[in-house]
Amino acid sequence: MSRELLRLSLWIPVAAILFVPVGEHGGIAARLAAIGVALLIGLPGWLLSSGAERRELYPLQAPPLASLLPLLSLAVGLQGVFGWLDRLWPLPLERALRMADSFRVESALEQALLVCGVLLAAPLMEELFFRGFLYTQLERLRGPLFAVFGSALFFALLHLNPWHFPALLLLGLLLAVLRIVSRSLWPAIVVHAANNGIALLVLQRPEHPLLDWIHAMGAGGPGTPLLLGLPGAIWLLIRLREFRG
Repeated sequence: MSRELLRLSLWIPVAAILFVPVGEHGGIAARLAAIGVALLIGLPGWLLSSGAERRELYPLQAPPLASLLPLLSLAVGLQGVFGWLDRLWPLPLERALRMADSFRVESALEQALLVCGVLLAAPLMEELFFRGFLYTQLERLRGPLFAVFGSALFFALLHLNPWHFPALLLLGLLLAVLRIVSRSLWPAIVVHAANNGIALLVLQRPEHPLLDWIHAMGAGGPGTPLLLGLPGAIWLLIRLREFRG
């Protein structure tokens, strides 16, 4: 990829995140805009690359089906840890109410667009950019450790939410590690989508019985999420040992 195309592939996603208005009050137009922003994050680099370079930038080999449950375990455990972090650094009430209001829907079409954006477009496109394009460029520049922390930091900063920065940074680090040990973006996409799905459930249906089990935003402390995430953590440690071996 030429230097000009490299810059374009980097700055289009940044411009999309920072300058394309999405809106916080819902509505079909806002849902479509959110999907459009997600596409601008991931598609430019994909379209401007080709052949062997695309396979290097965006490794999409399918992971073993047996890894699905450990990945979901990681997502559930993370959500509980995020709830614990929220108690240490709580979101201001006005901001929390505005965020909850932005996920209310008025029609089945709007709900479908919201789910499409949150569970499909955002995880796929963000992983293509942050753990695909950006990670690979940073790894070429300074090696894998720099790429892990650099991509995670960029991921957390570009969400423009200082209250959720620690949780986003932790999520970004985990997703980058998954990309390394699996040599594929799919595990990161699965965990990202599952995390978004649980968060959407928290915002739209806080009384759902699944959330009582997860204790995502409950008062159960870190013990419950750590227990629920233990199978995924063990699986990840095994993969790390295999990778280093």
